[in-house]
Amino acid sequence: MCAVLCVLSYKISMRFSKEIRYFLIIGILTVLIDYLVYFMSRKLIINTSQAKAFGFISGTVFAFLANRNITFRNHNNIWGHLYKFIILYSGTLFINVTINNNLLNWLTDFHYKVQLSFLIATSTSAVINFIGMKYFVFFIKIQNKETFEKN
Repeated sequence: MCAVLCVLSYKISMRFSKEIRYFLIIGILTVLIDYLVYFMSRKLIINTSQAKAFGFISGTVFAFLANRNITFRNHNNIWGHLYKFIILYSGTLFINVTINNNLLNWLTDFHYKVQLSFLIATSTSAVINFIGMKYFVFFIKIQNKETFEKN
């Protein structure tokens, strides 16, 4: 019994660390997409909140597809995942835009206020998104040891 628990514990920790690595790589790409769209949109769109939302949504589309297929490898029920993902990202979009706007307003004299505001808003939403995707959107209940070992 102890050996089985040790093996399962090891597999869970290895899988979790692999998920975090993939999530970070995909997250970096997502942030890059978000920032580039945000930066370009700020030049084209007068309203900063709209530009931030547009960048966030662009990154979100990429994040859903990449995390579903690569990080969490869960190909079941795309509509259920999409529904939960939209709920999660709607909440983090609000948090992201609110933090970004508040910091832009508070850091009035700081030269890199746009970059710092973006970084803090994005980092906060990234932590919330990983936890939400792992335990809400793409959660897979382990039914037995054999199913877990195949993954």
